[in-house]
This record gives sequence, C-alpha cells and structure tokens, in this order.
Amino acid sequence: YEIVEMSDEHSKFYEAIKNGVKEEADKVHLNSSNLLALTTRLRQATACPSVLTTQDVMSSKLERCAEVAEEILDTGEKVLIMCNFVESVVTLSKLLKKYNPLLGTGLQEQGEIENNVDKFRNSGNFNLFICTHSKMGTGFSFPECHYSLMTDTPWTDAGLEQSIDRVYRITSDQPVFIK
Repeated sequence: YEIVEMSDEHSKFYEAIKNGVKEEADKVHLNSSNLLALTTRLRQATACPSVLTTQDVMSSKLERCAEVAEEILDTGEKVLIMCNFVESVVTLSKLLKKYNPLLGTGLQEQGEIENNVDKFRNSGNFNLFICTHSKMGTGFSFPECHYSLMTDTPWTDAGLEQSIDRVYRITSDQPVFIK
C-alpha cells in the first residue's frame, strides 16, 4: 500500500465533508443504514470528490494512480486499475486517455465488457483496463496482466481478495504486483 497525501485543496474539501457528516450525525439517530451512508460520503470525498460536488477538486489518489499507471504502461506492461466508484473510473480514463483505456463498470453493456476484456487480454494495443470492484472483482481473469492498482479497497476483506485474484492466478508464471 502507498499512503497518498491529499493536496491542500483536496484536504480542505475532505474536512468540509467530514464536518458536514459530523453535523448530520448529531442531528439524526444513527442506525446502520445512515451510518453506512455517512461513511460512504467520506470514502467518496477521498476517492473522487466529483461524486459530491460540482467544484473542480481533483482527487490526490487518482492523480497518484495515474502517475504510477503511466510509469508502468510506458514499459509496455498491462495495467488493471480497480476503483469503488464509477466516477473514479471516468476521471482516470480522462487522465490516461492517451493509453486508450478499456472500461468495465455498470455503465457498459455486458457484451461491451466482454469485448473489452478480450481486447485487453489478447491485443498489444490495449494495455489499460479501468473498472469497478463491483463489476469486475469476480468472474474475470487477467493472467497476462502483472500489475493491478487499486484506488481504494472494497468494503470487505473477501471483496479485496477477490479483486486481487483477477491478476494473481495459478496460471501466472511471473510475479504479480498489487499497489
């Protein structure tokens, strides 16, 4: 894991969301459903602020993820990036546009996702696949990919293990790097 420091702008935004969550929590009787919603808001604020605001606040995590992905992609390796939120996928696809990213989220039809998986696995022209844990965290294998970047982790350890297993396969004959 790598700890990414938030930029000043991102940190101020996060603090505002955190203070709003505290204020909201003081006004309502907390139960598991609204506690989950409040926690989700904090995760969204760190992962991709555009989920919560129209202000132009860039996620420090996504900027760092794009930097790391570029370093790896420039060596000719394939990279799988997994995110919790579709907005993170969209933002990363814009930041990494020159690499012709393939996407796998709930926004794509299943046939398009299968086509994207095939292109990623079998073509040297497509070395970047950006997806959500919920859509691609199970049921797909990318043994030819040795690098997986995770902008954030799923809610459970089991979900994280499933996402890691997309590239870490028994058929892999090379080391796998999860960051």
